[in-house]
Amino acid sequence: MRIIQFSILSFVSIIILLGCGVTKENEGVIKIKNSASSNTDIKDIYIRRSKTTNWGKDKLYSEELEPGESKQYTLDKCNRDYDFKVIYLNNNYAINKDEYIACYTKRVLVFRD
Repeated sequence: MRIIQFSILSFVSIIILLGCGVTKENEGVIKIKNSASSNTDIKDIYIRRSKTTNWGKDKLYSEELEPGESKQYTLDKCNRDYDFKVIYLNNNYAINKDEYIACYTKRVLVFRD
């Protein structure tokens, strides 16, 4: 009986972990959500390692992220701090600095205008 209970508990745990966005050992997943109240689309998303100076290339490319929408990115290094910058269509921007992205997790960052 105990073996069956343990097997069921293990199976349920695996399903829960998969649903939470568990990733590979060296990856962290970040989901960026546009929660702008003024119906302002995000036109650019930049991600960089904290304490670096170069924002690199726009991660949205030619897309726009409308209010209520989100975009997911897999970072190839985890257990590190990252900075995130979004630029809205009206050229206002928001920056989240020193966000710790852990391995085996999915993190949601919500940006409001």
